[in-house]
Amino acid sequence: MCLVSLLGLTGCKNKTANQFKSKVESTGLLTTDVTTQYSEYEYIKEATVALKEDEYQVEFYIVKNIVKDLGY
Repeated sequence: MCLVSLLGLTGCKNKTANQFKSKVESTGLLTTDVTTQYSEYEYIKEATVALKEDEYQVEFYIVKNIVKDLGY
């Protein structure tokens, strides 16, 4: 139920990591920038984790537009 609520907060529109962070922190969750953990994946531009201690976590990624980069 809580996961669905968080997905509703973030939606599927173009969001920035700061917008995601601001929304989830307003609900009392802790956020952490984990971009460096994905440095080997060139298509991941930013990664943020929102954590509800010992219950669940939500991960938010900003990725490159691979289709655009391939010329489609």
